[in-house]
Amino acid sequence: MPENLNGRPEAKTFVPHEVIVPRIQLTASLPDNITCNVLPQHTRLGYTLPRLARKLDAGLPVVIVAVGSSSTEGVGASSVFSSYPARLQGELRRMFQSDAITVINHGVGGEKASDMLARLSRVTDENPDLVIFQGDVNSVLANAPLEPARDAMDRVITTLRAQNIDVVLMDAQFAPRVNDMPDAARMQGVMAQLGQAHRIGLFQRHDLMRHWHEKEGLRYEQFLSPDNLHMKDWSYACTARVLAHAIGNAVYPRIMYSKPVFPPFA
Repeated sequence: MPENLNGRPEAKTFVPHEVIVPRIQLTASLPDNITCNVLPQHTRLGYTLPRLARKLDAGLPVVIVAVGSSSTEGVGASSVFSSYPARLQGELRRMFQSDAITVINHGVGGEKASDMLARLSRVTDENPDLVIFQGDVNSVLANAPLEPARDAMDRVITTLRAQNIDVVLMDAQFAPRVNDMPDAARMQGVMAQLGQAHRIGLFQRHDLMRHWHEKEGLRYEQFLSPDNLHMKDWSYACTARVLAHAIGNAVYPRIMYSKPVFPPFA
């Protein structure tokens, strides 16, 4: 397996119990005064991010591109500054104490994986160190066959990895309009399989949002827009904060802290 300049394998898996959520104080407030509670598994991607780690270790500028459809673009947020990519940039800059981290939003509402594949060169032209790839939700919403969506997602990941770009796959949101579709659960399985096949991290957004609803007791209207599909300011902000911690754990998976879970996010 090839190694980067610091000797890190390009896609080394790690044992989840070795990963402890960093106890890093992130002080930015969240909307609506709702606490962002998480479980440890929500901050574990399953694989390291060697290119990103190398750049951060060297103190070099970092470019992250978020590619996906409307929930990457930020539909449902009060402004572009409240989308998850915009919030993620702030979280990562605070976490790594660096202003040289840029998160670029390449989300386009309504797109399927085939559309993302067709414009992938615009993503790679940014020379990203990490791409956060929101999997195909719109094929599920359209009740379209999953095989073309799976093939397109596979080609997106293959293309990015061939250019030595770190990739994190983000699965579907937990929302009634997604959950009620016949192939919703099957698509979740497809995304998990792609993550394992390519040895890339899977950010479990669906399970995170289900945790808010089923364990934390949040009503749908507290984290979803009135369309029962898109997220809103608080859920974008909480997602960004949890994803920042997942990225931190994937960059430095062997850093151990005194407590096994990060205190409830404030």
